[in-house]
Amino acid sequence: MQPRRRNNGFTLVELLLVMAIIGMIAGTVAFTLPSSSARDKSPQDIAVTLKEQLQYAREYAMVRQQPLGLVMDDDGYQFVHWYDNQWQPLNARGLKAVNWDERLRWQLQPLEGNLVAQEEAARDLLFQPDNDNDEQEDEQPQPQILILPSGEMTAFSLALDKPQLARREQRWLIAQSAWQVSIQDEASVDASY
Repeated sequence: MQPRRRNNGFTLVELLLVMAIIGMIAGTVAFTLPSSSARDKSPQDIAVTLKEQLQYAREYAMVRQQPLGLVMDDDGYQFVHWYDNQWQPLNARGLKAVNWDERLRWQLQPLEGNLVAQEEAARDLLFQPDNDNDEQEDEQPQPQILILPSGEMTAFSLALDKPQLARREQRWLIAQSAWQVSIQDEASVDASY
């Protein structure tokens, strides 16, 4: 008599149980991840993200000894680098372009008191292309914030606000120097100026 041969495999109940466990884990992860939609991001979220990206951009510029810039407009912001005698978009990991909600209001103001505060003069001396073609200048993104290879950065104050929110939330991202970038609410900014 031959020994009884056992079938190797899984039963339907075992497969359903494993699928149910995987579904619960996936659901838990989906609910704990923050929303990646620009519409759902608050001014606080945007300020924190930009602060971290600026710190990484400063380190990136110092390690590669390459000037970087930040271009901001109503659609969002993007990092650029000086390459081939012009500013070009930078697609490095952690420095990709960020789009924000069209309801977000922002206001960028340069602050005085550091080496890069005279950014117009620095742009004229350091970053002028060899040819003066007006069409080429229109296509090039011109950064409002410069990050030099030495680690210095344009001092600035950026106000972020979404007035349509039920509870109005305004945040200020303030860079008084390359090494001091802080996030403040409206009251503490007004008190310090």
